[in-house]
Amino acid sequence: MPKQIKNKVLPEREMKNCKLGIAVMSAAFVLGGVLMALISVLGKGGTPGTVLSVAVALVLAVYLVLCLWHCLQGFVTYEKQENYGVLLTSVLTAFAAFTCVLNVQLALTMLFSSLGMESAAKDIIGGRSFEEFVAMQRTPWLMIIAGVSSGVIAGLIAMRKIGKTMGQ
Repeated sequence: MPKQIKNKVLPEREMKNCKLGIAVMSAAFVLGGVLMALISVLGKGGTPGTVLSVAVALVLAVYLVLCLWHCLQGFVTYEKQENYGVLLTSVLTAFAAFTCVLNVQLALTMLFSSLGMESAAKDIIGGRSFEEFVAMQRTPWLMIIAGVSSGVIAGLIAMRKIGKTMGQ
């Protein structure tokens, strides 16, 4: 009778970190889809509607919270277990959170503008027009693409760890 190979069991904190990493990856895919829709609308010279503006702001906020949660939980796990894999994914999601913060101004401007709060939107962007403001968003948008990619990578690493524990 052949010997059975025991699967490695992930510690509880590391398993929680992996599950949060998968949640970050899922949110990254949703954010990527919403941003593609936004870029499509803005690329055609249109203005985002209320639904798209609210969706962008909401998904960006959820993604930011998940990234911060995963990052902080990972740093705590690293401190307790000195696991460099958890530290790597935490750094990736910290970068993703940073890229979200860079795009909060755009999300708030679109949200307030679509909800009819033009004065609040103008206060956020200063003395520029919305078209000028959008034109200046090239660097933050490139950064958010990198941030979404790092969120996906963190999720793939987590899926790989969980897959190894299940013997796959």
